[in-house]
Amino acid sequence: MGCGAGKQCFSYYHALEGDADITGTDVSESLLAQAREENKKVNNAINFQQLDFNQPFDLPSDSFDLVSACFAIYYAQDIPFTLSEMHRVLKPGGRLMVSDLVLLRDLPADLKESIEAYVGCIAGALPITQYETGLGDAGFTDVTITRTITVGDAVHSAIIKATKPANG
Repeated sequence: MGCGAGKQCFSYYHALEGDADITGTDVSESLLAQAREENKKVNNAINFQQLDFNQPFDLPSDSFDLVSACFAIYYAQDIPFTLSEMHRVLKPGGRLMVSDLVLLRDLPADLKESIEAYVGCIAGALPITQYETGLGDAGFTDVTITRTITVGDAVHSAIIKATKPANG
């Protein structure tokens, strides 16, 4: 999800030696065009398609073993909805892995409204407790949020993992 020009998809493809069906999605058609061009080097082994985090995903339910997103979910206007859609497309027992920015506390209003903070991916970041609640409300279990790098006073990058229960 939010694959951009496909770098993460190609990393998965090479790490798995092509032994996986990989679908990369992004809202930007120009980035997807770059990914499709690069995809020619691996015989178009990866499926790339447009996806808007703010709309129901045009992907079948219960179809993916892994959904990953790298610093992209904060572009969603309704992150709980996006997390629910991620849960929907995962197979029972499937895993979610996200790298994102998380907040230890709410941002001041002026920073939340700052275009620089939005472009810098900070304005759309969720408080860590909202991420935990949102994942649980979406139906995920085994949620872990591991803070990695301190970006600012209350902002951290984090690795977020969760599982769709085997019983759905």
